Amino acid sequence: MCTVSRMEKIYFLHIPKTAGSSFKRILSSMYPENEVLEFYQRDKLLSFNPQKHRLLLGHLGFDISTLTQNFDVVTFLRCPIKRAISNYHQVLRSTEHYLHELVKELGSFSAFIRDKRCQDCIANIQTKYLGLDISFSELIKYHTEASLIALTPQELHSKLLSLSDENIIKGRAFERLSNMAFFGLCERFDDSVSLFQKCYPQLGGGERERAQLNVTRDGVKLSDLSSEDLIIIKNINYLDMHLYENAVSLFNSRLESVC
Repeated sequence: MCTVSRMEKIYFLHIPKTAGSSFKRILSSMYPENEVLEFYQRDKLLSFNPQKHRLLLGHLGFDISTLTQNFDVVTFLRCPIKRAISNYHQVLRSTEHYLHELVKELGSFSAFIRDKRCQDCIANIQTKYLGLDISFSELIKYHTEASLIALTPQELHSKLLSLSDENIIKGRAFERLSNMAFFGLCERFDDSVSLFQKCYPQLGGGERERAQLNVTRDGVKLSDLSSEDLIIIKNINYLDMHLYENAVSLFNSRLESVC
């Protein structure tokens, strides 16, 4: 069932490659600019002012609850296979990405998903963002503070997952998703925006737009993948496949409840 929230403070947990940039622009249009804080690196959190900021946007995962206990958390999910393809294209486009040179050298998406050095970039990203709690006191037993700060989000999440019980992470991710007043699906972007407006009528409609998914005309498409490629991606993303399947069912039931 769709829950109408009266909360006006929102933390948009932006999971990469899920149409989050498009939704972020819509959300940002609902707030005065000085009330919006983007934090896509951990040090940006130092600028957070709970009396001033009403919209938080960032890649930092669910576990910043000590800062956002008076905020509703919302997010978007995407089919894990399509998210992996999109991630691959992003790495190829971004010359500053830590995997850019390696992925160029590998030369194909098929090689990318098979290379152990690349799999952290696409493995169960959505479950990690929702289900992992960042415990630096636990991690510091295995790494120096400087090495932790230097970790990419994907590397940090993988370190955390290696110290965690996967069944607990899987259950926690879906529980947190279920408890959100709103979450959207990339593949159902227009329906998702409409559902958000039903959940948060007090915020107004914002600026409508279609999802901009950085489609690469000559890039890899889902229809190009071999059956073996699909099996590998699903195996790498076994937690995300489970999360997404349940999320689609929950999303449909919420949408039906407001139609």
